[in-house]
Amino acid sequence: MSFSIINKIVNESLKISLLNIKHKSQLIHNNPFLYSFTDHSINHSERMLSCINSYLAECQQKNLLNQYECYVLAAAVYLHDIGIQNTKTDMLEKFATTHNVSFNGDRPELKAEFIRNNHAQISSFIIKEDLKGTSAPIAFDGPQELGQLIALVVESHGIDFFNNSEYKNYVYHNEIIRIKLLSVILCLADCFDCDNRRIDRNRFKYSELAPISRIHWMKHSYVSGINIKNHLITISYNFPNLSQSEKDTYRLFFCEETEYWIKYIKTKYMMILNEYNLLFELKQNVSYEEFSTPLNDEDYSVIEEKLFDRLNGTGDLQFKKVSIGVLIFGESILMVRRRKKEKNVHDSNSKEVLEWQFPAGLIKTTESPEEAIIREFKEETNINCAVKRLIGKRLHPNTATLCYYFALEYVDGILENGDENENLNVEWVPLENYQTLITSNIYWKINTYIQGERV
Repeated sequence: MSFSIINKIVNESLKISLLNIKHKSQLIHNNPFLYSFTDHSINHSERMLSCINSYLAECQQKNLLNQYECYVLAAAVYLHDIGIQNTKTDMLEKFATTHNVSFNGDRPELKAEFIRNNHAQISSFIIKEDLKGTSAPIAFDGPQELGQLIALVVESHGIDFFNNSEYKNYVYHNEIIRIKLLSVILCLADCFDCDNRRIDRNRFKYSELAPISRIHWMKHSYVSGINIKNHLITISYNFPNLSQSEKDTYRLFFCEETEYWIKYIKTKYMMILNEYNLLFELKQNVSYEEFSTPLNDEDYSVIEEKLFDRLNGTGDLQFKKVSIGVLIFGESILMVRRRKKEKNVHDSNSKEVLEWQFPAGLIKTTESPEEAIIREFKEETNINCAVKRLIGKRLHPNTATLCYYFALEYVDGILENGDENENLNVEWVPLENYQTLITSNIYWKINTYIQGERV
């Protein structure tokens, strides 16, 4: 028989209690409220328990937890997401009052957002309400002392509990229950269940979801599985087989999104993991498959901009920051031809080189991206312009620079080559010709903007 923390529970009343908790949790999850979110059902809980079993076994820690700790942890796993299905306004209002938070349930989308953001605390609140015994229990039916501890572990995946005085060791029937340890294990298990079993492909295909929800679903769809071996956690990804630059964008964005909370928990609670020999390394196993579904243009643009913001926020000096300006005047667009062709950083032999481009320049530390493009335009072309709006931003797939793209408006000035050391020439190019001159990757949002301006 394979190792299971549930099999370590020998007390018959605790076994019966856990079965009742599982059954109540299953009933709560039968009609999911937040269908646009990933699977939080009993199946998610069962997979979490499987991850916990593998994790403890592979770390040679089968005897780490006593039966009461196993009961508290297993019950918390079954109950940790019940709050995401709680739509009763009176219960939510009571929760909001108790926790001194603002709640507006008049609009369904606001109610859903409130539940999503507070579901861990709401789950804990439901358990505590059951413990009062004023009505039939909704979720928890078991020893009151352990119920209080289960509520703490349940809440842990939604709060920073490290310095919370309630998260300490408790004694029950002469056995120590280590709440911090159990909370760390639950949080990790929640993160470990990150593969494509957490999404319903048919529901995803036929549902109208907001971009943030679609991307959240696709994040899970690209994870084929997680393997726990010794102290190594390997997450396997299957991304679409696209161009190298797109592959890099998928890998950089989705791997970081998938692994963020695992890395956070490992770093924040390293002392606990190390104390109990549960510390692990994280490994990526990335492949690119023809059957893997790519994002649509809108969603791809969202991850480009989110990746841009992430890299921009790190302050990593390897990424240069550039402002690029798109100036249309009549049926022409302003372009420059560089003296030095810039090659694709991914492939030095590629014919894709950056020669013709829109006026652009590095952003100085003392100026904003908007100020930079206005300055660069004046210096390179002798044209004064004003910023109309931001078209978009991305990590350029060929040059590995962080690029801001601005739509500009002509103010005044006569065109001339203001930097002959850098540019062969600057020209007003007919709009129908710009795509033939640019031989590198053209940002699709620029094409969309230019097409819109010509209508």
